[in-house]
Amino acid sequence: MTLKELKKQILCKYPKELVFNFVLTDYEMYVVGYPYLVAFITAKETDLWVHVSLEINLSKRQILFPDIENGKSITTEVVNGLINSKELSVIINNEQNFFDTIPLAYYDVVCIYSNSHWEILKAISQYDKLLIDLIMVNPVLAYILINIEKFNKSYSLYSDVSYIENLIKFKQKEILQIAFFGSSQRIVKIISKIEPKNITTDLLIKLRLLLNVNHENKEEIINYLSHVKIINHNLLLTIVKIPNILFYLSKNAIEELTTSENFQELLSEIMDIKKLADRWGIKFKLTSLNKLESKKIEIKEKADELKESKNTFPLPPIDDSENIIAIRTVSELNSWSKRQSNCVRQYKEAIMKRRCYIYKVIHDFEEATLELKIKNNSIMKGDLLATKNKKPSEGLIKIVDNWLLQNGVNVNGR
Repeated sequence: MTLKELKKQILCKYPKELVFNFVLTDYEMYVVGYPYLVAFITAKETDLWVHVSLEINLSKRQILFPDIENGKSITTEVVNGLINSKELSVIINNEQNFFDTIPLAYYDVVCIYSNSHWEILKAISQYDKLLIDLIMVNPVLAYILINIEKFNKSYSLYSDVSYIENLIKFKQKEILQIAFFGSSQRIVKIISKIEPKNITTDLLIKLRLLLNVNHENKEEIINYLSHVKIINHNLLLTIVKIPNILFYLSKNAIEELTTSENFQELLSEIMDIKKLADRWGIKFKLTSLNKLESKKIEIKEKADELKESKNTFPLPPIDDSENIIAIRTVSELNSWSKRQSNCVRQYKEAIMKRRCYIYKVIHDFEEATLELKIKNNSIMKGDLLATKNKKPSEGLIKIVDNWLLQNGVNVNGR
């Protein structure tokens, strides 16, 4: 479709005063304002137009335009989902702004959230007061419904409007069931307590995994979240990053952490302490953040003592990452071999002679064992096997391969 044909089609279908044309250096875009909210984008050198969803920030009155690298086609990037966003202010003809088409009454409703403003407005244009009422009563449940396709690709917010209306009116529990959260009363209670401001679909999907997959911390997490008054963004982030946080921090210490202005810095420090403690099998419980520094010193001293006393392997050829941790002692190798039901305990001599090295790989609730072969000071990828020598998931394989490539190791070599 040529630009002229597209423009004619848009102007025939939508009111002229709601149609806005954005012309940038490498591409241009047609956007139709509220309540239609449709957008088309093209590279200047082509007649190919692609229908896109935009990312907008209603509170800043900004559209996040795609940022295309030099030499790449914007239409190809859009089709393949490879767009990165770059924030730019939007001014249209110095007269009427795209955002002026959006009713002022919706600003406070939409800006409860920090993202998905385009999707929320489209949903409001369809479900109006019914959806607004849900947002005001249970904003995170409404957010899940608005983004339902990201939680369950089998469902669409617009394929069966009467069904969605029925869910909002009478079967709100079923929304969580459709999104694979489950519909137990405790899960419903947890979702209703989450602060909506900085929520994202990615964070909620990670929470869903914690609440559904059977693991040793599941009941403890659900019980804890069921009884806290408010689940703020910091608490949600902490639980997702450290599912067994209650093993290391008291409830009082967690509250101090998640309400602190220095949250990110403190969380990073706690994760470092936990990593060191886990490596050496040191148990600790922090009852207050006031004791963080002394606990850090205590664990380091214990780790140093254990390092001296245990039979340690040579330094690993590649440093640990968050998910891939070198096995550094004989006792740790034996313990891991038993846990994984494999025979890596037999690799002790080979590791001592630097012919190979063994790493633990832990991602979400999946565990695997990675062998790195060492020959003539060159490192090659050996076996990567899950528990009982089964094949690991593609996601875990990708994490390992990316880590190896970042460290200059040929992932295909044997």
